[in-house]
Amino acid sequence: MPENKSQRALWLMYLIAFLQGMVFYGPVATLYRTAAGVTVGQIALIESISYLLMILLEIPWGLVTARIGLKNTLAVSCILYLVSKVIFWQAESFGGFLAERALLAVVLTGFSGCDTAYLYRCAGEKEAQKVLGRFDAWGMAGLLAASGIFSGWLGGRYRLAALLTVLSYGAAALAALFLLPVPLEAPDRATAGEQLRALGRSLRRDPKFLGFLLACAGLAESCQLCTVFFCQPLYQRAGMPEPMMGVWYGAATAAGLCGAFSHRAVRLLGERRFGRVLFVLAALLCAVLAVAPWGTLCGLCVVLLRIVSALFLPFAATQKNRQAEGGPRSVLLSGYAMVGSLASSVINCGLGQLADRTLPGAVLACALITLGLAAAGGPSPALRA
Repeated sequence: MPENKSQRALWLMYLIAFLQGMVFYGPVATLYRTAAGVTVGQIALIESISYLLMILLEIPWGLVTARIGLKNTLAVSCILYLVSKVIFWQAESFGGFLAERALLAVVLTGFSGCDTAYLYRCAGEKEAQKVLGRFDAWGMAGLLAASGIFSGWLGGRYRLAALLTVLSYGAAALAALFLLPVPLEAPDRATAGEQLRALGRSLRRDPKFLGFLLACAGLAESCQLCTVFFCQPLYQRAGMPEPMMGVWYGAATAAGLCGAFSHRAVRLLGERRFGRVLFVLAALLCAVLAVAPWGTLCGLCVVLLRIVSALFLPFAATQKNRQAEGGPRSVLLSGYAMVGSLASSVINCGLGQLADRTLPGAVLACALITLGLAAAGGPSPALRA
């Protein structure tokens, strides 16, 4: 792709990330659901069902992407994302939120690997981690803007926040229609059987990379649960007023902008040390969050966990794209995501049930899972370091 067109494609992707980052109900996402009568355990159950659906959909979506291309897959996924937000806006029961999450599973498996592959192809290998970090940072910037609006003007008007989210996602779906097509690599045009055999070969020939995928799932799921679902009940228990929850949510969202500096941190520490440091930090922060008696300390742990997650995600995405070099990229990335979704589903279901019994125990379990999977699978694959 010519450089000017490549830059246009990247900026359109950044715009989509920003608009889809504008989840106005984000500061009270858990409270939004519990206000409708859904428990924390049911929220985790919905998440687990969503992950199981993603496992079933990953390979079919990868095959579809190989046929219709990255650009069309992203456009369709953005439109379905909009529909899922409309369902969320209208949901008033466990069934409504389950329906939203089921459609979201379709959306996320459409995006899975497709967005990073699109960016990777536009940026090239040398600039890939920088571009992936910027992409995540633009999403965090949208979330930061939305949380500021919620804290300043929306207050407890949860449904209005959901409606504004629908409008933002509608704009993102419109922007996706103007994305430029990216030519598929030759292996992506192989038959379905050839592509599935390529996935099997990729996972069999490198057990260390399989361990890395499981460790990635442990870190990502622990950070997601602690910074999105568990933190708000912990804040409530510590007596934190709702406006302050919005402030801490904004701080955690701003911390997500650190993803733009992920490539610099890797250059400074080296790939292997970078992975080790982040896994140990994530486990330590989860452990402190589990026993933190003050709202301020809880908020600080959540902010630091978001920094860890933001730095790690572009790094992990770069390693997965690197591993997929020379193979059917869309299928391999979907397959890697399927492995992660399977691990995340098990983790989510178990921790959700534990959270209904003891929330601090569930947060402490996040620390143990993160450290355990990192020790078993390695915080970085067999990289060229």
